[in-house]
Amino acid sequence: MPRMIPENLDDITNSDELRVAELLRDILADDVIVFHGRHLLMQSKSIGLMPAEVDFIIVDPRQGVLVVEVKGGEVRYNTESKKWMHVDKNGNQSPLSSRDPYDQANSNMHNINRLLDVHIPNFKRKYRCGYAIALPYSRFEGPLPPNMNASTLIDARACTQDAMANALNTAFSAWKAEVTVLSDAEIATIIDTITPVYTVKRDLYAQFGLYEDTIHVLTEEQTLIYQDLLDSQNKAAIAGVAGSGKTLLAKAKALSEAQKGKRVLFLCYNKALAEWLNSSVKIGEIENGYLHIDNYHHFVAQLCRDNGRAWPHNDENLWHEYAPNQLYDIAFNLMSGQDKFDTIIVDEGQDFHPNWWASLAPLFRGNEDKQCYYVFYDPNQNIYQGQVVLPAGLTQPYPLRVNCRNTKRISDYCAQLLGIDMRTKKFAPEGIDPIYHQTTSLSQALNRAQQLAMTMIAEEQRLHKNQVAILCIGVPAKQMNAVAAQHGFTGDHKQWRNNEGVLVCAAGAFKGLESDLVIVVDIDSRKTPELISKRYVAFSRAKFELHVVTLN
Repeated sequence: MPRMIPENLDDITNSDELRVAELLRDILADDVIVFHGRHLLMQSKSIGLMPAEVDFIIVDPRQGVLVVEVKGGEVRYNTESKKWMHVDKNGNQSPLSSRDPYDQANSNMHNINRLLDVHIPNFKRKYRCGYAIALPYSRFEGPLPPNMNASTLIDARACTQDAMANALNTAFSAWKAEVTVLSDAEIATIIDTITPVYTVKRDLYAQFGLYEDTIHVLTEEQTLIYQDLLDSQNKAAIAGVAGSGKTLLAKAKALSEAQKGKRVLFLCYNKALAEWLNSSVKIGEIENGYLHIDNYHHFVAQLCRDNGRAWPHNDENLWHEYAPNQLYDIAFNLMSGQDKFDTIIVDEGQDFHPNWWASLAPLFRGNEDKQCYYVFYDPNQNIYQGQVVLPAGLTQPYPLRVNCRNTKRISDYCAQLLGIDMRTKKFAPEGIDPIYHQTTSLSQALNRAQQLAMTMIAEEQRLHKNQVAILCIGVPAKQMNAVAAQHGFTGDHKQWRNNEGVLVCAAGAFKGLESDLVIVVDIDSRKTPELISKRYVAFSRAKFELHVVTLN
């Protein structure tokens, strides 16, 4: 039995073509290939691209290639009009809706010849390629017109088990007396040419762009809803899950307050987050007021330098006691009311030490009832403090439970990691599940992460370097910095934002930020609360795709 492509004849809906296919299947040898219903798109010099469909292509290693065009039902050829006619059950004749089958078969023969000649040198000159017409339910009588030959006509008398093989041999022989046998390699080339195996791969750059448009709309909707809520409150605590838009909402509130002519202080924990927030505020966005964005550490250190205070770098109590005490003293005794703030907004509040809240109090100016104080936090991202403590006098926390940054698959995965309620918007992109890569050593894990990153920014996927970040959990600083120093990578957040390299940093240093694609190198297999929180932070930074490289 020959190899039928496609294999399942039940998929052939045309009964006339099915009849021919069954005959070919039953009478041809095992090394023969039969293609059915092949669609071609050929280039014509005069009219450009031309679509064509070939009913059957028979590839016989010993005889060559034969194109077979099938015409079903009862058909007749009118020699005066030179038209093929279809005859219905009442004997009424009407022109065939398709082209003259001989012209069609001839055209397809040349199409196949040209196609194969590209992939098999000198195919047209070396190998036999012809055509035949099959009329499984019609019998041709009378003289044949000049463009037809009895050798290439397989009518109802030949469409039988006994006669079909001889009819095909006659049709093959009509085209070329000498035959060059097709080799196995040439047969394989013909198969690959007529039915090529191809892959339609994801284009991450295009896909992420589509995701970004959707996420942007969802985030804007959520920001507008909660901004209205905060406008009615002078003081509020906002507890949000990862990806719920806390930072964007905090920034929007800061800009809104500053645009009212107020002096606004926006503090966070992470230095890189403060840098990004500063870079995201457009020149001229604030006309009347004042907005100062900083991370707590730099803000206090700068105030101490400006006021001549000593800075004990090696003091183990520097940030828990000395720094907050210095800030309180400077704000209370040295800062003028003009330099203080009407509004203080804190992001990453879960990471603020309890003593820090007290140090911020004298930074306010004016009566307490006119002060505006907003704290945004996620208790599940607490990776620095033992317990989340918030300043007194805020409202009961407003919950932000809807994730509008990550795909549904990443959001669900992060929620399962902690066993928390994290919802997604109805129209959020579905995305794919996080992809795990197991390795056997630290060096292998880092190499794998680098390879993944380079693959993503290569021409095939087209991602920019500032769309990919490698976040490390448990990786020693020396090895991490060695990767960041290599060509195409960086440990500098500003260089990353400027698309100068794929970012490589500790997971905690990326808290509050996000990247389209994140590769997490997690070499610590323990499941302590601290490590689970770090994984939650790292995994939730991935907006659209997450890869996790682990040790076995």
